[in-house]
Amino acid sequence: PVGYQPEEEYVTDTYTFAVEDEINPTDKLSLVFGASYDYHDPKKATDGGADLPEIPDSTSTFNPQVGVVYYATSATTVHASVGKKTRFPHMQELYSNYAGGNPELDPQQTITYEVGVDHRFSSCVSGGIAFFYNDVSDLIFRRDYNDETIYINVDDAVYQGFEVSLDMNPLDNLFTGLNYTYLSTLDEETDRELAERPRHRVNADVRYRFGFGLTASVQGSYTQRQFDQNRRKLPDFFLLGARLAQDIPITDRVDTTLFVEGSNLTDVNYDQHNGPEPGR
Repeated sequence: PVGYQPEEEYVTDTYTFAVEDEINPTDKLSLVFGASYDYHDPKKATDGGADLPEIPDSTSTFNPQVGVVYYATSATTVHASVGKKTRFPHMQELYSNYAGGNPELDPQQTITYEVGVDHRFSSCVSGGIAFFYNDVSDLIFRRDYNDETIYINVDDAVYQGFEVSLDMNPLDNLFTGLNYTYLSTLDEETDRELAERPRHRVNADVRYRFGFGLTASVQGSYTQRQFDQNRRKLPDFFLLGARLAQDIPITDRVDTTLFVEGSNLTDVNYDQHNGPEPGR
């Protein structure tokens, strides 16, 4: 019948084996070393009896990382890290006809660098700033290609920017958090910024916990300045969410939480580079 499609089944196995160790040479210095071995094995792909999509070969990768934390004072902490990260293609990116799947995608490889400072200004106010630089190869990205929009690998791309955060507890049961992220991107193949990557994003979170175990929270997020594949400016958007959660203790060792929450309460139409996002 029109509108129905045969059953489709896709299977992928992903395994990660990781180890991490923290060493404290002094009371003020902490060193973190880690590594992971990741294995990605696409097993099955069918589209209901039509032309079967190609199943990619299995692949594996080794991802080391190292970090350092220096406790400069009782209120100030400096941290830095460098590491390699791998993101394997999702099944949608490999197979989806609607989204522009491409079974020939390679894993996305990223070398990440970050340095930052955290500081406690008082017993109820703390904040931090972190600068990041990500050197990406084989970036998985949707692009117009031969009159189609498909997922491809971008040879080289750069993500860089900074994040500023501020947390406040003006009352014992009240928490407020605010953070701002500035992001600059570059597609080194075209020498242009990447589409659908917002330049500015602000997030806010307010939570209050009542004495009888109820926590009420509201979250807001504002996204500004991003473009689509054709360099048209996309609308800025503000998202609003809320949650009520009631703790219901059963025994000393068992807790239960009953909650109700809503996201995108104002029912905004928006896109975050994977097609239209859900409404309210």
